[in-house]
Amino acid sequence: MIPPKPLLCRPLMMPTETLNSYLHRLALANRHKPQVVQSLCQEHLGRSDSVSRPYETDVFEVIATLTGLPPHKVFWSSIHGLTRLVVPRHVPTKSITCAQGLDFASIPKLYRTKHLRTESRAQFCPLCLAEAAYQRRAWQLKMVSACAQHQCLLVDLCPQCGRPITVADLITARCNTCQFSLADSPTVDLSCDKEGLQAQAILYYWAQAGPHVRISLPTQPARELFTLLHCLRQAVATVDEDLDGIHSFPEVGKPFNWKARVAKATAENYIATATALQAMRDWPQGFFAFLDRFGQRDKGAHSLTVGSWLGKLLDIDIRGHWQLSEYFFVRDALVEYVTRNWPAPLVNKHVFFKESAIPLQTFKWMLNSEAAVALNVTERTAKLLVLGGLIGVKEGIEAQRNKFLVRDDVMALKYRWGKAIPLTDAAAWLGVSQSIVIDMVALGLLVAVRRPGENGSSSWQISRETIEDLLAKLHSLSLSQNQNNARVDLAKAAQILAVHGYNAASIVQAVLNKSLRGYCSLSQPLGEMSLYKSSITKLVDKARDNRKWLSRQQVAGIMRVKPEVIDLWANSGLLDPVSRTKKGTFFRAQDVEIFKVDYVLTSEAMRLVGVGTLTIQKWTRAGRIKPVSGPGVDDRGVYLFRKRDLERLKQENRLSLPQLARHWDVSPEQLRVWIQNGQLKPFSGPGIDECGRYMFLRDELRLTSIPCADRVETSAGKVEE
Repeated sequence: MIPPKPLLCRPLMMPTETLNSYLHRLALANRHKPQVVQSLCQEHLGRSDSVSRPYETDVFEVIATLTGLPPHKVFWSSIHGLTRLVVPRHVPTKSITCAQGLDFASIPKLYRTKHLRTESRAQFCPLCLAEAAYQRRAWQLKMVSACAQHQCLLVDLCPQCGRPITVADLITARCNTCQFSLADSPTVDLSCDKEGLQAQAILYYWAQAGPHVRISLPTQPARELFTLLHCLRQAVATVDEDLDGIHSFPEVGKPFNWKARVAKATAENYIATATALQAMRDWPQGFFAFLDRFGQRDKGAHSLTVGSWLGKLLDIDIRGHWQLSEYFFVRDALVEYVTRNWPAPLVNKHVFFKESAIPLQTFKWMLNSEAAVALNVTERTAKLLVLGGLIGVKEGIEAQRNKFLVRDDVMALKYRWGKAIPLTDAAAWLGVSQSIVIDMVALGLLVAVRRPGENGSSSWQISRETIEDLLAKLHSLSLSQNQNNARVDLAKAAQILAVHGYNAASIVQAVLNKSLRGYCSLSQPLGEMSLYKSSITKLVDKARDNRKWLSRQQVAGIMRVKPEVIDLWANSGLLDPVSRTKKGTFFRAQDVEIFKVDYVLTSEAMRLVGVGTLTIQKWTRAGRIKPVSGPGVDDRGVYLFRKRDLERLKQENRLSLPQLARHWDVSPEQLRVWIQNGQLKPFSGPGIDECGRYMFLRDELRLTSIPCADRVETSAGKVEE
């Protein structure tokens, strides 16, 4: 076969020009049609192959002879010049060997279809065509959708007739159908969109078609970063309705039809690429922020399981990449993300993380069942420890059945509980105050391993076994099935029986001795144990037989005030004496019991309402609370309040300004505007009393006319319409 001869007219190849583009220009320069170059090549080939996108070695040799170009330049300008960018490192490729002994890797047809545009669906920058009419190397990539030099969106359809643009059209800079001048095509100015242009500029740089770009990306080769960007784009394309953080600019709206099986418009490609690159900035923090938003896609329609949260990134066709050594930086970031956000049992349900063998100590959260095993307690006890505040819970999922517990808190408890339980932990476990625990130690219900002053100890240490034994005995008590039996909790029973010499610890002892009837279920802390009112009444009647009247001094001792205060309350009608004689003033024990239950001093008011002394005093002076005794009412120097007047002021019945803003889903500044306009009236705060922070009562908020005020959280944690 006669070897081919170079064509007479051989124009210079332009910067970053594609082989396909150059062959079209070569044909025009020699006054041939593009098909003639194909025919000339086929005359010297033993088998058929595409000249514009060749795969056979002899095709490259023929093209090099016809064009006079070095073989390596022919290869570099062809689609195979992008092989080492778009084809992952682990994918096997065939070699193209030239006569000079040079070996080049060819792009598999699967990756050519996945990442490169076809010859009949080209895209272009009108300003670039106005400068020189030829196809640029980067325009072949599907992810490229803007011109990094002129900062405008690429065009892929004829503005006049709407026909797709071919590579041949770019050489003449005219639409072959309607002869529209492509250099005059309108486009979208992107000069104000820094982030979107950076995403495009980095693609030009990776394709060796543009300068270096200063951007904080993972310190990995361009080949791996390109694959990661493509996988992130695929994840973005799975969004059905909405994704917080989707990149946009004024001239392009959203949402896009990501899942449509049609060629994506340049605007959609631009948005998808810019959105995906957000996850690669400031690695791995930007990746974590992207995953947080991605998990909440489609308005939180996805469950909290690891697989559904991470979605496409863990699909079988993608997750295989992350197990390869070149993508360990992605795998490590995914592992760090899940250990920050899920407990081990939920993470290891997914095959990808199960195979990763993540150490347990790296997880930030634990399930209740894990905590119970670590502490060697039942799951019910672990829940009580959470209720007692000894173990923290992940914010945002407190209402879910499977709460995420703070691993550090569990491990700290395990360490502290090595031999005995600190007093604070024992009180939280039992659900009672520390003083009640000490009282139970005094009665022999619990055993103190260490106590202040003993063996040089400065703190209490309670035997774990005695705590578990006490709870086991209480849990073993039989339950009454009679629903008519009225019941009270331990605190209320202690208030009623205080005048008869009983405290909370002695009441627990009486229950165990069956002097009082009550029970404590497995799910209840000791402080919430139920006692039958009928049983309490019998105990009170028995006490009355022994002491029916109380002297003035005895009542003063019960109320912890001076005897003169009892006289003051008696004269004002708060306490009704049963007898006034030379021997003294006497009161019915029953009246004193009722009085102690119905009225509280400032110290008890502080505990009940959950505020300090100064706040109680400020609210009282401002008329927000009306005392029945105290300054301004009588000669008493300390306030006395009706307990029922304080019930509505409890912490669960009021909201601070930030809490109300979160409940109504408005900003604190909006609330302050409503306050200034008189639309919203706080219970307490600046301009109302001497308090420096605004406070609102839930029952008053339901009466306001603000539209969002019909949603106020109740003390039970539900939303009331």
